Parts: sequence; C-alpha cells; structure tokens
Amino acid sequence: VLSRIDYDHEAYLGRTLALIAAEKAAIIRSGVAFAALQEPDVEQVLIRRAAEVGVPLASEGRHLHVTARGFTLDGQRLDLAGPGWRLEDVHCRLLGVFQPGNVLLAAAAARELGAPDEAIRRGLATVDWPGRFQILRRDPIMILDGAHNPGGARALAASLRAYFPGSALTLVIGISADKDQTGILAALAPLASRLILTAYRGPRSAPPDGLRAHLPSSNARVEVAGSLREALALAMAEPRTPIICVAGSLYLVGEALACCQREAHSM
Repeated sequence: VLSRIDYDHEAYLGRTLALIAAEKAAIIRSGVAFAALQEPDVEQVLIRRAAEVGVPLASEGRHLHVTARGFTLDGQRLDLAGPGWRLEDVHCRLLGVFQPGNVLLAAAAARELGAPDEAIRRGLATVDWPGRFQILRRDPIMILDGAHNPGGARALAASLRAYFPGSALTLVIGISADKDQTGILAALAPLASRLILTAYRGPRSAPPDGLRAHLPSSNARVEVAGSLREALALAMAEPRTPIICVAGSLYLVGEALACCQREAHSM
C-alpha cells in the first residue's frame, strides 16, 4: 500500500520525487499493490515497477474511487469503490481533506485480504490516528498535526481552510532542524493571524528564533516561546482564541499530547 509520495528524507531517498518513488516502489514485490493519487512522474515509476515484477497495481483515480458526502468535527461520510465492489455512506472518524484517499486504500487492501464489508465499516468508524488533524479539545479548539514536511503542511493547510473557513488561527509551530523549514512555513504561515515559534525538547529541534528567517511575508503577529509549555500558555492566554493548531513536528505533537494528558490527570 503506497500513500501519496512527497518530499521527505531526501538525504536517504533522493532529491527528486522520481528517485523517492523508486525507493518506495521497491515494496511492490508480490500480491496486489494499491496506490494513492500521485504526481504523474511518481505514478509512472509505480506503473513500471509493478510491470517489472508482474504485480497488479490498483491506483486511486484509475481503478479506485472515493466520493466525500460531507464532514463534521466528529468524522466524515464517504462512498468507496473499486473493481467489482462498492461501499456507500461509510463513516470514518478520521478528519482532514487528505483522509478520504487513505480510507480508500485501507478499504481496498482489507477487501483484498478477505475482510468482510461490515468489519471494514466497523474499523473505519472506530479508527484513531493521534497527531494527524487530531482535535484534542474544543473550547477553544486545539488541533494537533505532525505536518513535518511540505506535503504534510499543505494537506494540513487545506484541511484548516475546509473545516474552519475564515476563522482566526493561532499557529504554534516547531520544526526539526533537518526538515524543510521554509517549505513547511510557506504552507502554514499565511493561514495564521498569530504565530508562536517554539521548540520541542531534544537536540534535533530548530531554535525558535532561527525559524524567523524562514517565514514568508505575512500579516501575522509573531512571538517566540522557548518551550512548548510556554507556547501553549501564550496561545491559551489570548482572549477569544477560536482555533489553536500545534504543528511542524511529530516530536512536538507528542510533547503536546503528553502535556495535555498530564493536565487532564491533574484536574
């Protein structure tokens, strides 16, 4: 199963999407391969690899199809279809405009492995994915999303626009030093009315002050916090903050989860 391939770990996988795709396509060896909607050059790499090893390739947009019926903060309803099968009005708890494609791949792979349709429906209705467009609290709304590469940041930005159009956003962001800080901030900073630059605990985190140099032109108010705890306190102190989003690193999101869980236990 190959989800959408984008730039990440370039030092190990390659500097172009085609090279990254070639590395990831090596997982196609036997059975049936399922692939998300891809850039054209990535799709061609997957098609060639599947043909070389004689593995059928079912791709979103060609053989697999998903239609979104609608969404709320409690989940989304989808119609899923593949060659010879269809699942209508499937409820999935996962949020985000990028998740329908993931749900489609999961359902297609599960059917290939012999899972009954009812089991697939139950699984999708109860699945949980911490740290990926996760709504941690609702008053104010706090969203956690790893978004540790430009592709993930663009997906988060599209989801924020779709779920909260026109809402003021406080973005708490920390990024690893070896990640594409410019690309991540270019995708997310324009959405924010307030930016709080911070760092997670650990040597890989980029210094918050250093993130300033990677910010695109924006009307957002920019603040710096030396720790995530300080950043969250700043974000929560603002009166009438409708939406807080913590993003930029899975390490940062993990720290936010632990911090909020400790606070919940102490109440």
